[in-house]
Amino acid sequence: MDALPDDFFMNSLAFTPRVHREPYPAIDPTSPSLALAGRVVIVSGVTKGIGRRGIVPAFAKARPKAMVLVARSRDGATAVADELSQMYPDTEFVGIAADVSKDEDVASLFQQVSSLFGQADILVNNAGVNSAGGLLADVATATWWSDFETNAKGLFLMCQTFLKHADPTQPSTIINLSTSGAPAVFPGMSAYTLAKLVGLQMTAYIAAEYANTTAVALHPGVVRTDMVVPSFVRFAKDSPDLVGSTAVYLCSEQARWLSGCFVNANWNMEDLAKRREEV
Repeated sequence: MDALPDDFFMNSLAFTPRVHREPYPAIDPTSPSLALAGRVVIVSGVTKGIGRRGIVPAFAKARPKAMVLVARSRDGATAVADELSQMYPDTEFVGIAADVSKDEDVASLFQQVSSLFGQADILVNNAGVNSAGGLLADVATATWWSDFETNAKGLFLMCQTFLKHADPTQPSTIINLSTSGAPAVFPGMSAYTLAKLVGLQMTAYIAAEYANTTAVALHPGVVRTDMVVPSFVRFAKDSPDLVGSTAVYLCSEQARWLSGCFVNANWNMEDLAKRREEV
């Protein structure tokens, strides 16, 4: 890893001629073509990292009808909602506490959404953990499995309950935060990457089983957060705004053809559309 250039992961995974670390005009969430007027958006993992610094601000800029902000901490979720309410008074922001790995919490979350708004149109599954670092023989079973509780079971519960509440005759979108490491092998990161591999395949299943739901697995690039392991810190130069803006773009009509696909936020979305027949 020490011999690799700091742009290795951006360039080695490039599927488009142009790659980015920062947002660019085609994915500007304030663009009229990406506006989310009338939509209800649920985002999990909103109090820190990519969620707080990238995804939540980008969706707020797209001016949806409402945003449901989900975190384990009620105070944390409410604080984010209160702050955004001051900045975007035309959008209703609601903070709800839920542990996505718990059936009863997820059920309660969607019951509250139904009571407030009828149903949600967009689900962004951003909540995730990377807590089980270590070689297989060394890591505690409970610690290793805890990554699956959030990254696999939690993703399943959120997707399943969203689909149960969705109107099958109306278009909806699920964005599952993924990683390019899902199909790869990084020694010491087996729990995280294997759980993310479950999420990658789950995205493909949703696309295959629900024609009116656009489901995309989104790799955020390498963004500096507390989940980045030390060996990856020097590669972490991608802006959280890039993944947030890309997620908004993926909720647009022009991105529906990507349902079931893995998308890297570093890729240029205009260039990607030109390769549609190859995907």
